Parts: sequence; C-alpha cells; structure tokens
Amino acid sequence: MEYGRVIKSPLHDIALPLSGFHWEYNKGNFHHWRPLFLHFETYFNTYISCRKDLLLSDNIAEEELFPKHSVLHILRVMQIILENCHNKSSFSGLEHFRFLLASTDPEILIATLEALSALVKINPSKLHVSGKLISCSSITNHLLSLAQGWGSKEEGLGLCSCVVANERNQHEGLSLFPSVAENECDGTQYRLGSTLHFEFNNAASGRVDQTSEKSKSTDLNVIYIPDLHLQKEDDLVILRQCVDKFNVPMEHRFSLLTRIRYAHAFRSPRASRLYSRICILAFTVLVQSSDAHDELASFFANEPEYTNELIRLVRSEESVPANVRALAMLALGAQLAAYASSHERGRILSGSSIISGGGNRMVLLNVLQKAILSVSNPTDPSSPLFVDALLQFFLLHVLSSSSSGSAIRGSGMVPPLLPLLHDNDLSHIHLVCSAVKTLQKLMEYSSPSVSLFKDLGGVELLSQRLQTEVHRVIAEVDEINNAMVIGYSTKCEGDHLYSQKRLIKALLKALGSVTYSPANSTRSRNSHDSSLPSSLSLIFQNVNRFGGVIYFSAVTVLSEIIHKDPTCFPILDQSGLPDSFLTSVVTGILPSTKALICVPSGLGAICLNNKGLEAVKRASALRFLVDTFTTRKYLVAMNEGVVLLANAVEELLRHVSSLRSSGVDIIIEIINRLSSVGEAKCEASGKLDENTAMETDTEENVSEGHDLVSVADSTADGISDEQFVQLCIFHVMVLVHRTMENSETCRLFVEKGGIDNLMKLLLRPSITQSSEGMPIALHSTVVFKGFTHHHSASLARAFCSCLRDHLKKALSGFSSASGSFLLTPDAATDSGIFSSLFVIEFLLFLAASKDNRWISALLTEFGDSSKVVLEDIGRIQREVLWQISLLEDSKIEIDGESSAANYVQRLDPRINEADDQRFSSFRQHLDPLLRRRVSGWSIESQVSDLISIYRDLGRASTRPQRRGSDSYMISRSTSSSRPQSDVSPDASGVGRIDDDKQRSYYSSCRDMVRSLSYHISHLSMELGKAMLLSSRRENNPTTPFSAQSASGWYPLFSFHHVGSLEF
Repeated sequence: MEYGRVIKSPLHDIALPLSGFHWEYNKGNFHHWRPLFLHFETYFNTYISCRKDLLLSDNIAEEELFPKHSVLHILRVMQIILENCHNKSSFSGLEHFRFLLASTDPEILIATLEALSALVKINPSKLHVSGKLISCSSITNHLLSLAQGWGSKEEGLGLCSCVVANERNQHEGLSLFPSVAENECDGTQYRLGSTLHFEFNNAASGRVDQTSEKSKSTDLNVIYIPDLHLQKEDDLVILRQCVDKFNVPMEHRFSLLTRIRYAHAFRSPRASRLYSRICILAFTVLVQSSDAHDELASFFANEPEYTNELIRLVRSEESVPANVRALAMLALGAQLAAYASSHERGRILSGSSIISGGGNRMVLLNVLQKAILSVSNPTDPSSPLFVDALLQFFLLHVLSSSSSGSAIRGSGMVPPLLPLLHDNDLSHIHLVCSAVKTLQKLMEYSSPSVSLFKDLGGVELLSQRLQTEVHRVIAEVDEINNAMVIGYSTKCEGDHLYSQKRLIKALLKALGSVTYSPANSTRSRNSHDSSLPSSLSLIFQNVNRFGGVIYFSAVTVLSEIIHKDPTCFPILDQSGLPDSFLTSVVTGILPSTKALICVPSGLGAICLNNKGLEAVKRASALRFLVDTFTTRKYLVAMNEGVVLLANAVEELLRHVSSLRSSGVDIIIEIINRLSSVGEAKCEASGKLDENTAMETDTEENVSEGHDLVSVADSTADGISDEQFVQLCIFHVMVLVHRTMENSETCRLFVEKGGIDNLMKLLLRPSITQSSEGMPIALHSTVVFKGFTHHHSASLARAFCSCLRDHLKKALSGFSSASGSFLLTPDAATDSGIFSSLFVIEFLLFLAASKDNRWISALLTEFGDSSKVVLEDIGRIQREVLWQISLLEDSKIEIDGESSAANYVQRLDPRINEADDQRFSSFRQHLDPLLRRRVSGWSIESQVSDLISIYRDLGRASTRPQRRGSDSYMISRSTSSSRPQSDVSPDASGVGRIDDDKQRSYYSSCRDMVRSLSYHISHLSMELGKAMLLSSRRENNPTTPFSAQSASGWYPLFSFHHVGSLEF
C-alpha cells in the first residue's frame, strides 16, 4: 500500500485504499508513517471529534450515521503499523481514542483497544531497556472504568463467573434439556450484572455552608435501575434519560455510560462476549501505560483476585472460547512485561499471583502442552490464537529477570515446544517462529536446557526444518517472480514468504545458540553430517532471494561453527560451504548494512584454516571493500553501518596478519579512486555513477517497489555527485581511523605512501573550502593524530610537501596583486590566491596538535629540507595581516550573511527553521574560527556525534542541495574562483543573485584569512615552546639547524603577533 494514494483520496472514501493493507516489511520506523497518521487525524477531526454522541454533551442525539466501516479500517491499519514499529513514543493521537472509547458499538471499542494495545505493547527484546512504557495519561481514567467490567468478585460479579455464565447461557439456549440448577445460578448472575447501580457526588447541588450529615447526604446521588438488559432502548437513550433525571455532571458521564453498557450487555450472549473482551483489553492497555500507577493501585484494591480470575479463564478449556482465553493470556503477559520494565510498576504488581506464585506457572505450562497438541484441531479455528498468546507469555517469562523467569527456565519448557517443529502447516508458521525464538532464548540462559534439547533430537529438528524452509523460499520466490511477470496477484503468497523468512532467521539464531553457545562447550556430534551446511550454502548461493538479514544470520552461524571447532573446516570445505560464501562475497554483496558488516567476520573464520586462508587470498575477497566504499548503491547501508564495518575490518587485519598488506593496498586503492574523481563532476563511466536501488530493510519484500519505507529511506538519486563523494570520503576516513589503530597496519600504510595519497584526497576544494566538508576535516585530525604516535617524521614530510606548492602559488598571487586590497567583491580576480589560502588554512588546521613528537618532527623537517616552507609561512602571515589591517581600516559594511540567507531562501523555500538551527549548531562545532573559542573542546569527544551528524547530512542531502541559512556554509561550498551566476528565468534577478554570491564568497574569504592568521600564530607558539623545552634538555633532539631556521622565521611576523587582532 502506498500511503500517498490514501492521502490523495477523499476523506469519505478512505476505507477503499486501506482495505488491502498488510505488513510486508522487515521492520518499521514510525516516522515514515507519520504522514499517514496525520491524515488519519484529519479524518478524526472531521468526522469523529465533533460528534455529540461521543462528546457526551447535553444534547447527546446525533443525526449523522457513525462511519463505522471507515473507522474500523483506520484502526486496523493503525494497529498493524504500531505492532511493527519500534519508535512509537511520538504517537500523538490519544485524544481521538478518548472519543472512540465513548462509542456504544462494541466492535468500535474492541478495535480502538486493540490499536491502543499495539501502541503500549512492550517489545520482549527491549524488556530491560529504560523508557519503554508509553503514556496514556489522557485516557487512563477511561481505561480504568472499562477494565472494571461488571464489578468485583466480592460482589458476585467476578470476570470469570460473568464470562462463564454468558457462555453457558449461549450453549443452554441450544440445548433441549437445560440444567435447572445452573439456570438458577445464572439467573442470580444476570440479576446482579444487569442491575445499574451508580453513585456520584454532585458538587453543584450542595452549598458551601452545609456541614450537617443530612446536607452531606444530599450531595450523594444514586442511580439504581434493575434488569437493564430487558430495556429495548439503546445505551445512549438510557444515558440521556439518566442525565436529564439526575443531572449527571460531564465528568461522571463516561463512567455512567460504561456501567450502562456493561449492564445492558446481558441482553444477548453475543454482546456479553464482546464486552468480556473489552474488559480484558482495557486492563491489558492500562497495565502497560507508563502513568497509570494510581489507576492500577485503585483497580487491584477493588479487585485483588483479578490475576487469579484471568488464570481461571485460561484453564477453562470447555466453557470459555479460545479467543477470550487468548486475551486473558495476553493480559497475564502484559503484567509480567510491565513488572520487568518499571520499578514503580513492579511495586504495584509484586503481589500478583503470576509474579509470585510458582504453582500457576506449572499450571500454565501444562495448558501450553495441551494447546500445542490440539493446535491442528479443525473444530476450533481460534486455537492457534490461544497458542500464540501462550508462546508470547513464556517468551516473556524466559526473558524476565524476576525469580519467576529464572525458575521457568529449568522447569521443562523444552519438551512441550518440540512438537511445533514438526508442524508444516503454513497457517501455523508464526507459531513455529515463536516457539523457535523461545527455545533460542532458553538455550542462551540455561545449560541444562541445551543438554535436554540435544538429547531429544532438537538440533536435528532445527536443521531439518531450516532445510525445508530454505527450499520452500527458493521455490516460492521463483513462483512469485513468474506470477508477477504475467500479472497475477501474489498477496497471499507474499505474506507466507515474509513469515517463512522470519522463521529462517529464527532457526539460524536458534542453531547458533543451541549448538555453539557459551553454555555449550562442545559441538553436536552429528552437526557436520546434518543438513545445516547444505542449507547455509543454498542461502549463500541465493542471497538475493533471502536478503541481508538472513545472510547475516547465516554468516554468523558459519563463523560460530568454525570458531567453536576449527578442526571441522575440512568437512565444511567438502560440502562446499566456504566456497559458496566466498562466491557470494566476490560476486557482489547486497546493499544491506547487516550483509556488509558480517563479511569480515566470516572471512576471519575461514582464515583460521590454512586452506581457507589460501582460498580467501585466491578469491581476492577483500576487494569487496572497494565497491562498498566507492559505489553509490551502498551509500545508505554505509551511512548506517560504516563504524561497525570499519571495526570488523580492523579486527580481521589484526588477527590475520597475512592479509594486512593486501588490505592496506585496497584501502589506498579506495583513496586513489576517490581522489581521481573530478571536483565538479564524477566520471561518466565507472561505478561511481552506478544507480542501483539500495536496500535497507527491503530484503524481506516480495518485490521491489512495494516498500515505501525503503523508498523514503534509501533512494540516493537526489544526492549530487559531489555530495556522494564527500560521504564516501567520510566513510573511508572512518575506515582509515579504525584500521590505523593497529601499529603494524599503520606502518604498512605509511611505507606504501598512504599518507601522501590521503593528503591528496583531503585537499579537494569541497573539503577545504566548504562547511559541508568540515566533518571530514575534523575526523581527519583524529586520523593524523594517530600517525603522530609512531610516524611523525613521515607525516611532517608529507605535510610540508603539500604545503610547499600552495604557499608558492599564494605568494605569487600576492606579488602580482602588489599590495591591493583583495577582501572585497569589487577587487580584481584573485588569480587563485584564495583557493591556495583555503588549502593552507586547512593544512594548518590539521597540523594544530600539541603532541610533542609531532611538533618535534615538524621542527626537524623545517630545519632539514623544508626550510623554505617555514619562511614562506612567515611571508604568508605578513600578507594576511596586511589584508586584515586594510579590512579594518576600510570599515566596509559586511552584509554577506544576510544576503546569502536571502539567496538560500529563494533557492529552496522548503528550508525550515529547525533545519537552520541544526546547520547553525553544526557550524559552531566545525568552523575553524569558532572551534578554538569553545572551552573544554576536544576532538575525541566529538567523533561519535560527528558520525551521527554527518549521517543526518547524508540523509538530508536526498533533497536538492539544501543548505543552512548561514552565509559561511553557502560561501565555502563555492569554488575557489569567483562564483558564476545561476541561470534564472527572470533576467532582471540574475545580477542580484550574482552579486549576493560574490558578497557571500568574499565574506567567507574574510573569515578564512582571520582563521589562517590564528593558525599560523598557533603554530609559531608551539614551535617556540618546542625549541624552549628542547634547549632545557641534556639530550636535545632538535638539530641546531632546525632551531636556527625557526628562530630566523619567527621575527618575520612576531612583532605583528604582539598586538594580535581581535576577531
């Protein structure tokens, strides 16, 4: 479903495009669905929030028919999305749910509560992560009223008794000989449950000065109507009669309506059954709401036996339908999840029998065993629903840190779950998946469970089921692809395929846990003779059919097999498994973060064997990094996983020493390939222009183009070539930074000339002159700081080599300008002066380190073969200070920033205030001038933040060349020469835009020369301190010639520095 079609359709026809919605994605991000939810809010504001029957106003009658069909479709879609999205805390539609909870249609109530249950449901994988509970503050009172049902057990209206009475009444209505004794019991139940007894205080009826008991009693109003189920009027009519007769205030009307709805539900068994579900659902939502502490305390004070009532429902196999038993089981699981998720909630629920009672857990385990054995019973189609609820509960039990969770791990859960591994019914595949997940977590926590599982043949069952599902998926994908060619609808097959892939992923994780977990020190005796290697080979050979997530799981299992027992490699090699994996790497990895980050670990495992190492070298498997770091189709996957991939590559090169040299060669090749790309335009041919659809979570999709989440998240078509190259450079800087932490790898990189290649890459104008390149510059300082530890001399030599040519070019430009004022748009062409100055400033920024080894090496280099470089830096400082003094004397009005901001707004009106603040904050961290003014600023503390910031820039860059409102960010992204005007349809506006760009550019140049002066001054001070310190040492590491050169250079500008300018 494309939600654009839903948004474009008329509101009154919204049900039509929603009718076919189903979930077909791997995982969801709620932010992607926000436009659709905003559209739902528009619908609710138009058709729901203004209805008198939902507002419960004085005039309750509503003439317009309630749009039940459309609302049910909306709530169903909301439930599906909320069940599959992880970041639901930003949901903002609770006010509309408050109105819907006042509906007198039980189907609307159930759909609303099911959507709310999906919203507040605690993900088992995040059970112990803080901040999981979602607030329902505006509706907690409504939920409490609905959860209280017909009344308390002490009143004879316990939940179980009411449900059983309703079900018995339905069955007895079909019997020729109903039980008289049971009918009399049910008659008492009906009289109690169908009697409306409601008390409320009417504050408006009393006077402040009334203090007697008699006057106080007049404030209490009691509504008592027996046999409400016999009345033919609907709930709203009865409510209106009570409001008119007893003058019920607005704040009590919802509670009164709830009591009317429950009492009136006894009019039919169907209505009673629906309200039984409503009661349990309301409690399930309430117990997981983050701010319902008071309401829960009040609920359990009134009904302390509620948990036991739920357990009685679960155990009532014949008298209670499976769907109600499933809801009761989900309510028990919600208690357990809430108990483990919040200390405050745990205090309230600590007395619950499901938390503290060990006997109840064994009872439920017996119920699970019976339910699994009868899951294929055709007479009860709702049985799988009940089994699914039981499996969810026991998964929570295994994951729980409570004493109950610890006890259940050793209580024999393995035997009841094994029969599900034999169930090949496609409609039960979600049950098999849940059972496998539970077994996998059980194996991680319990060593006895591992042994029991293996003794019962569980490993063989998992391997056989994996083989079955792998063959199924391959065949089904081919069938779906053929059906799509002829235009046949494949929705049902697509649903099954998605479920089968989820099961394969769970099976792979379970195999890794049960056979190779830390709790199991020995491998399975028959693991290599089983079908597991052949199944893994099939996954590697058909990676496009399975996707990146399954590929990641398969590589993980392969790595664990070899790491646990390296002697098994010959057997695996004989089955062709290592070759299948290497082929999948060489032929091209899926553009998926998961697929990319697992490859180095798989290669490392194969390299543990000499034959495997030779196979990796022969296949040149490490060359996958070249495409990964330079190809457009991997851009989004790299933005997400570059740090993890760099860490994995570093670990591989550290442990496999024979791959270090080739690994360094590949890193240098990546750097050279990016350096060869032109500044203005990427090469027309080659992989940099490859426009392949990228994949994040689309590996689970049936067909490309159906996943609007991936389309919104991974389309890189809007990223310009230069933006793409900048992102690639940042990625390779992360790789270099991480891999150079190993001293041996760093040594090879330096010996092979890697520093010179890296310098060439970083001196691109888009990095030296653009604020968008400043994250790369800042990360580069971390990389070069690593080189200073052991390779300061090589770094200093490369630094001076790069600096020499640009110094000469800048000095030549200054000489030709013969003292002219260059920092104005009215000046003549700068002849490349500023482009060289930008590079010089950037290089000095990289060199701004206080490391003694680096300064000493730099001082030595200046005194050896780079004496002229040191002298030229002094001459540049003199020219720069002269330009700054002319600027100060001229008193030119600087309006470049405001002009540039106006220019940006005209170019891209979509830039909003939040983005401006984002980029403004970004500049404050990265501007060479401002970064030195921040106290306590350190490079290392910013690296992680920079990766996140630059990732955001990469995502934002899918929009056409958007930039912030800061003129500095506009101007520094221009070329070193004076910028040319854009072609505009309005000829009269071309001149103004060109003028704005020129002013913006020269405003950037003024900022740059101030920063350059500062960095030269900083360098002079550091060299001076180094000479002073070295002169005090007995063993002077600084040569006399270098000290003499520096001392001769220092007077060139020291007299200017004494009265340093304020900027």
